[in-house]
Amino acid sequence: MFQTNINLFLQSFSAPWLDSFMQAVSWTGDQTFIVGLLCLVALGVDLKRGFILVQIFLITIISTDILKTVFSLPRPFFLDERLNDFGGLNGLAALRDVGTLAFFEMLPDTIINAYRSVATHSDQFGLPSGHTSSAIALWGGLAIVFRKNRFGVIAVVMVTLMMISGMYLAQHFLADVLAGMGLGLFILLISALLLNRLDWWRLFATDSFNFSISGSSWVLFVAGFVLPIGLLFSGEGHVGRIASFLALNLALFVLIWTGCPLDSGRLWHRVFRTLLGFALFFAISSGLKYLPISQDSVQYAVLKGFAPVFILFVLAPFVTAMWMVKSR
Repeated sequence: MFQTNINLFLQSFSAPWLDSFMQAVSWTGDQTFIVGLLCLVALGVDLKRGFILVQIFLITIISTDILKTVFSLPRPFFLDERLNDFGGLNGLAALRDVGTLAFFEMLPDTIINAYRSVATHSDQFGLPSGHTSSAIALWGGLAIVFRKNRFGVIAVVMVTLMMISGMYLAQHFLADVLAGMGLGLFILLISALLLNRLDWWRLFATDSFNFSISGSSWVLFVAGFVLPIGLLFSGEGHVGRIASFLALNLALFVLIWTGCPLDSGRLWHRVFRTLLGFALFFAISSGLKYLPISQDSVQYAVLKGFAPVFILFVLAPFVTAMWMVKSR
């Protein structure tokens, strides 16, 4: 499953329109598209269901990042100079056809170590495929939180296209996309079971974090705050996304305890809230680059992961609520 023959076979159909199509499919797994879609769902359609969707998505990509760091395996474009890397090499020199020969054969340690010596971040490793697992979390998550069959159909189509595009663009081996699919489906299944068996809407009640009333409040506190704070001290490349998870939970806590209206407003209020949230995310992300902090440091990764998400999910609802009050 670490053979480059599959990638070469897919690239044998290469044409300008197909290259563009596959790159467009891959773009739906990039930050701009994902943030836009999550802002639309959470701020424009249903904040409660959107919050659950963002939770599923963040848990999936954090899990993916952790496994990428554990396995630290190379991507196909590094192993075979015959492959079109579509910019993936980024100045590196590809090796000469060193993919495995047998279907279930593992890559040689010398090749794995060679790639690890030049890869500096978890995103640069291949297994499991983050685009595949996040596609399942995003599109499959929409299906389970809104309970709409059409989202399930879209999920099957998008995940299949994402798996093919990952191999076509020489970003992933077959093993990578299968591992990403397995991880994504596992987390999605657990999420679906929890949503079906638990009163998830109680999460948004004002007493959800009242520790004197229910033991479940302590579970929420540990899972939403204590555990991610502990993981931040790991110092690995995934700390930025863990910080985003923490920021999301803290933002929800602030919204609940301040009594900020959730999912209220007319169409133009929802459109404004969505656009404001999207703009805030990228404005804060861009502004952080000018801080006197090394962009390679753990502190910067935590700040970049935390600040845009927290400000987005707190400020956009509050500003919109203030506008609604003044317009009455």
